Amino acid sequence: MPVQKRTYESGKTVWYYIFDAPGSTRQSRQQIKESGFATKREAEDAEAQRRLDEKQKYELAKARHVDAPLPKTGVVSSAFAHAIKWGLVAVNLVEQSDPPTPRKRKGTALTPAQQRLVIEAASGCWCLPTFLEVSAATGARRGEVLALRWADYVDGVVFVARSLSQTRKGLEFKGTKLMSRARLFCLAQPSRL
Repeated sequence: MPVQKRTYESGKTVWYYIFDAPGSTRQSRQQIKESGFATKREAEDAEAQRRLDEKQKYELAKARHVDAPLPKTGVVSSAFAHAIKWGLVAVNLVEQSDPPTPRKRKGTALTPAQQRLVIEAASGCWCLPTFLEVSAATGARRGEVLALRWADYVDGVVFVARSLSQTRKGLEFKGTKLMSRARLFCLAQPSRL
């Protein structure tokens, strides 16, 4: 709400401002108001300064309650840098935080029976069961399996030397993650090849 003018019965005119405090919601509305300004300009300047002060107090209070560590680079750090530049906050809290330590997850493999169920349940694209079977049999990455050609399969051995990846330009072939050497996989009895 912009600043407002109020005229008392005595004839005296004063200007005032009123606005919702940062973080206010419909359920918990907190308003900040001040009155007694002689001119509209004084009221506008005071309102702008008060909004800035209240925003800084709110951000500092909110930042002190952050439990999760903030990433040191990226959008959050850049936002804090801009906030310092604009005078909204005094300190970049991202620089003072420690990066999170990633949790190690233990991988679990499907049993042969579960694997067979997944392959048999595959529906949709006609080649999906074959893709799943080759992927399971070789342990190759998705892009490596998608880049396979019939020429890469010779006498039960699959030669993986390239990978298919999605780029902004479209699909492109590139070397494998283990570029230094191609990998060989033996397929015992390929049922769908």
